Amino acid sequence: MRENRVLILPWWYPNQKSIYDGNFVQNHALATSKYADIQVLFCTSGNDSDYVINLQVRPKLRETIVYFPTHSWKIVRFMRKLKAYRKGYKTLNQYDILQTHVFFWAGILGILLAFCVKKPLVHIEHSSEFHKLSGWRKRLFKYLQSRDDVFKMESQDLCESLKKYGVGEDRIALIATPVDADHFVRKNIANRVETFRFLHISKMDDPRKNVKGILSVVKRLSDEHENFIFEIGGDGNIEMVKSWAAELQISDKYLEMNGIYKYNELPFVYSQADCFVLFSEFENFGVVLAEAMLCGTPTIGTRVGGIKDFVNSTNGYLVTPSNEEELYEAMKSMLLKSKSFDPNLVRASVLNYLSYDAVGLQINELYCEMLKSFR
Repeated sequence: MRENRVLILPWWYPNQKSIYDGNFVQNHALATSKYADIQVLFCTSGNDSDYVINLQVRPKLRETIVYFPTHSWKIVRFMRKLKAYRKGYKTLNQYDILQTHVFFWAGILGILLAFCVKKPLVHIEHSSEFHKLSGWRKRLFKYLQSRDDVFKMESQDLCESLKKYGVGEDRIALIATPVDADHFVRKNIANRVETFRFLHISKMDDPRKNVKGILSVVKRLSDEHENFIFEIGGDGNIEMVKSWAAELQISDKYLEMNGIYKYNELPFVYSQADCFVLFSEFENFGVVLAEAMLCGTPTIGTRVGGIKDFVNSTNGYLVTPSNEEELYEAMKSMLLKSKSFDPNLVRASVLNYLSYDAVGLQINELYCEMLKSFR
C-alpha cells in the first residue's frame, strides 16, 4: 500500500538566516516522515538580486526553500513571496494532503491552494496570537476557518482558544510538538562535580522568558545557599543579561553564561544539569523543557500553554508566572532534594507523549482518516 504523500506549507522554518526559526515545524516534518512521504515548501527573503531554490533531500523528506530578493516595501515583498511560491511549487512532486503551520499567513495560503487543487487540508497551530486575535484578524479567521478540515493544536489552551472563534470541537485535536528522543538521551558526564547545577536556555533577552525574574531568585538563593551554579545559555543579548546580574550584585561563582549551544552539544548540556528552569510569562509548548526531560533532567516550568500539559510531580514542579516566591521555593526544593527525581522516570514520563514515533504515528492516522472521508 502506497504511503500518504503530504505537502507542508509552514510560515516559519529553519533557513540560512536563522537555523532555529521554526525548528519545531521541522520536527513535525521529521516525525511524520517516519510514516509518510513529506515535502516542505518554504519561502523567505534572503537573497540580494535573484530567486534561489535550495533543495535538501532526506529519507522520505524533501525540503524546498526558496529565497527571494528582499525589499523595503511590504507590497513588493509580498508579490515577490508569491512569485517564490510559484517557482517552488513547480518543482514539487505529487501529493495527497496539504498541511499548514501558523494560520497567519501559511494557513490562508493553504486554504486557497486546497480549494484550487481539491485536496484535504490539516492545520497545525503554534502561534500565541490566537489567545487574543485583533479585530480584523478575528473576523478573517471566523470567515475562513470552515475551509480547514482539521485543526491540530500543540496545547490545550490553544484548543480552547479556537473554540471561542467558532471552530467545532469535532475538528480540533491536541497534538504534542515532537522531539527527537533518539538524539535527546541522557549522557554519562565524566568528572561530574557535586555542585548543584541549574540550567536555563532561551532567547534570553525576550521579556516573555522573564530571565530577569530568574536572576532575582538566583540572588535570593545565593544569599542563603552556596552549593549551586545557575547556567544560562541561548541566543539574545547576553551583555544585557550580564548587566542585570551586575545590578543585582550576583557573585560570578553562582552564574555561568554561554551563547548558543550546538545541536550535538545539547544532550550533554541537559544531562549535566540537575534541574532545568523555564520561568516564562507564556509558552505554547516549551520545547527546551521537553528536551531536558528526555535527557532525564527534572524541570521547573510555569502553568502556561502546553507546559502544564506534560510537567507533573514525576518530572518537576509547576509555578505561577511572575511569582518569584513560588519559583524560589521550587528551586530551593530542587537544591535540597536533588535526588528525589529518578532520571529514568523523568524520561519515561514524556517519551510516549512527544517522541517522533508517537507523534508521527498520530498524525499519519489522521491523514488516513481524512483521505477516506475525502474520497
